[in-house]
Amino acid sequence: MGLTRLSLARPVAIVMLFAALVVLGLQSYGRLAVDRLPPTNFPSVSVNVNYAGASPRDIDTLIAIPLEKAVAGLRGVDSVSSTSSLGSARLNINFTEDTNLDQAAMTSKSALRPFAISCRPMQPRPRSSKPTSDPSRS
Repeated sequence: MGLTRLSLARPVAIVMLFAALVVLGLQSYGRLAVDRLPPTNFPSVSVNVNYAGASPRDIDTLIAIPLEKAVAGLRGVDSVSSTSSLGSARLNINFTEDTNLDQAAMTSKSALRPFAISCRPMQPRPRSSKPTSDPSRS
């Protein structure tokens, strides 16, 4: 009730108070530090598979798709992609930002171990990478 009486009795003072608050807010907003490229860390594991003499279609159907299905259900997996070429396949497993890279590499390796045992010439070898947060170095 006191604020209402004050604003009715002295409307100019209240307008000046709100104008001062707006000016201070705009000045503070101008000084607010915003990073255009904030530091990010997207852990990923890369698996390279060599199978000499196999066509890209065979590599895709016999190796890449089963490997994708094996790792797609792992905890923290964000996306899985693969590239098949003559005699080789490359599988990229991207994890969410809060995933521990060492743990992700170990779980990926354990998920792919049955494929290495069942098909010796294939032998998938997972490699983990931690990209820098600087996009100019990628």
